Amino acid sequence: MLVAYVSGHGYGHATRIGEVLRRVRAQPDLADLPCIAVSADAMPQQIARARAAGFDDYWVKPLDVPTLADRVLQRAPRRPRQI
Repeated sequence: MLVAYVSGHGYGHATRIGEVLRRVRAQPDLADLPCIAVSADAMPQQIARARAAGFDDYWVKPLDVPTLADRVLQRAPRRPRQI
């Protein structure tokens, strides 16, 4: 899982995050990796931009730890338990 902090402070930061996301998605082994944007910006336009850029979800800070743990577990790949 890739969790990227998306800052509303400046176009350059958003452009770099978008480039990282494009490079991750271009790798066959990582193409299905869940990618989550995290920001304090809860404006619908910002959330829509992140989704349009290819993020699977958008989490708004401050993050509630129990909710965060549940959300991470929901997105985590299920693997058989090694004994």
